[in-house]
Amino acid sequence: MSLFGAIVPGGMSPMILRPFSRPERRAVTEPSPEDSPDVAADRRVEVVADGDHGMRLRDFLQRRLPRVDRVALRRLVLEGCVSVNGEDAALNRRVYRGDVVYLDAPEPVETLPHFAPTTGEPEVRTLWEDEELLVVDKPSGLPCTTGRSGSGGVLESLSAARSGADLHLWRRLAKDTSGCLVLTKSAAATRRLEASFSVGDTAVECLALVNGAVRWQEKQLSVSLGPDRRLPGRVCVVSETEKGARATASRFVRVEQFRRHSVVRAVPQTWRNHQIRVHLRYLGHPVVADPDYSAAPELLLSEIKVGYKSRPGVAERPLLRRMFVHFDRLRLPDRVVTAPLPADLELVLGKMRRFAAVSGHRPARTEET
Repeated sequence: MSLFGAIVPGGMSPMILRPFSRPERRAVTEPSPEDSPDVAADRRVEVVADGDHGMRLRDFLQRRLPRVDRVALRRLVLEGCVSVNGEDAALNRRVYRGDVVYLDAPEPVETLPHFAPTTGEPEVRTLWEDEELLVVDKPSGLPCTTGRSGSGGVLESLSAARSGADLHLWRRLAKDTSGCLVLTKSAAATRRLEASFSVGDTAVECLALVNGAVRWQEKQLSVSLGPDRRLPGRVCVVSETEKGARATASRFVRVEQFRRHSVVRAVPQTWRNHQIRVHLRYLGHPVVADPDYSAAPELLLSEIKVGYKSRPGVAERPLLRRMFVHFDRLRLPDRVVTAPLPADLELVLGKMRRFAAVSGHRPARTEET
């Protein structure tokens, strides 16, 4: 039977398949118009199949009508427009193979609120600007500049919005990272900023959630990086004498400790492709949900919550689908520019603090000067 696609003929009740393991229940009766609060504009019915056995009603409805807004489905249940085997049903009620779910919508299902796919590019907020620099808060998923795919990046969008502006990327951030993106307004400004970075007066810092319990409080790492000959497009630690090797250095500070994960602050002292991610992997703590250098490209709640119980027939949704790297701080000689943690990363840290906190550990407080 198709998804809520069968219209129940008047006077007929669908056949019920009674599984051997189920306790005997009352006979199923089709709801009559007198039992419904209003005459249904769209009456639909579905028999619960083997693959849906044991699901909660809310999940069953969402599976059968995936494009309908969840709030709209919840309202239909609370208003008595959904019944199971002819009886009023609660959202948390479990349905079993052979159960008959009736949907008596007061309006056609096609007119109910539906999920609308988001269109357009994420907003790029300006964090700070003067006559030489422009610092914006780059959202995850937006490239810094136009790539091979031809999709526009932050540089092109800002240049188009500022007619005649001569903007230059100072430090490129990976597409899936977020935070402080620095653009200069002239070649001279780029040279001055580069000189300040080389003597340590300017720094770009990031927060990263990594796999494993970090045992050290602070770590300085200086190694050579080069192209990974086995995996094109990736970088690895190589001998300083190897062709293509480039010296790199980073400082790491542990900020917060969880049962199986840690938050570290990374301060790159050089700037090479994938530097922070490769350094952390080399230290034995790859970035969470890093598609290139971690074991898994996503983070699941079941990985951090002890006793996590999955719902029958419902695939677990990832808690995070992008690498946890956020450039939250730009230190200039005369000021500090900060970018707040995005909502998706705040959610992950909230779950970590709730379900994976380490007794006696307090997050490290870092200076903001």
